Parts: sequence; C-alpha cells; structure tokens
Amino acid sequence: LLGMGRQQVDLRLDAILAFAEIGDFVNQPVKTYSSGMFVRLAFAVAVAVEPDVLVVDEALAVGDVYFQRKCHRRIQEMQEAGSTLLLVTHSTDAVERMCSRGVLINRGSKLYDGPVRGAISDYLKLIFGSHAAPESSKAIAANVIGETADKAKETLLESGTADVLSQRPGYHRDEIRVGN
Repeated sequence: LLGMGRQQVDLRLDAILAFAEIGDFVNQPVKTYSSGMFVRLAFAVAVAVEPDVLVVDEALAVGDVYFQRKCHRRIQEMQEAGSTLLLVTHSTDAVERMCSRGVLINRGSKLYDGPVRGAISDYLKLIFGSHAAPESSKAIAANVIGETADKAKETLLESGTADVLSQRPGYHRDEIRVGN
C-alpha cells in the first residue's frame, strides 16, 4: 500500500484500522464500502505512511465531524513533525485553519501565491465578484442615504440588479453576500 511492503503494512495495520474505525467492515470487499468508509480507510493508510508531502483533495469533507476533527489533528501532528500538506479544497475555513500559504488556481492558471488570507480573499472575489459598485449604483445609493426605511426599501427594490448596498453607511466591505 502506497509503496509499503507487506512487512511494513503488517507493522502498521493495527494503527491503520484503529484510525479508520470501520470495525468488522474491514473484512468485507472494498466495493461494498460507503464513500465515507472508503475515505476513512484511504486517509488512515495515507497518514500511516508518514509522507514528506501529504496531498489531500477534498477528502476531509467526507465523514462525520468526529472523524474530520481526528483527521485535522493528525495532519497538524504531521505538519509539526515536518510534513508538508498540499490541501486541494474549496473550503476557505479548512484552508485558513490548516495552511500557512495559499495558491489560487483557476482554469490551469495561477492567480495568486502568498499568505492564506490573500488567497481566500481572491478566491471569494473570483466566486462572488468584487464589491466595487458601478457608477449607476453610486447614483442610486446617493438617493437612498437619509431616506425613511420604507422609502429606502422601495428605492432598493426599484434599483434592480444595481449594487447599492455597498454604498450605504456601515457597509462592511469584507463581508460576503450573494444576491442584490
């Protein structure tokens, strides 16, 4: 398994099975496993090898919260021991929690390489768009400021797809919202 000989697998088998926690199912054909059981076993084998570089591609999204936390703890232990984690994911939370560097790739092109927060920010801008409002939105926003709540609501509804919220007092530029 993953470059280990039979003797090495035998030495680590108990640890692999204990980490995977799939019980007696380990004796069943793998084709009968649920996707969660398969990922549990695969992850347990991968971390048992103690690789220099661990590549994790969305695998941490599978399984219950208990197993996810167990995986995160094991990855942290490996990182502290000098292993490198290459985490391929859309989970900004996981990236922020587990990584010290972020690389944003879109359609095969590297768009960003640097601190994690910058990678997350650029990723969210790519997904949701920029908060910069077009000039037409600024004109509508100028009319909304200072209006009564009912009038402001009416103006906002009449503005259609124009992004007028970003022009309102108290708008938080770093928050993410979807819709108009």
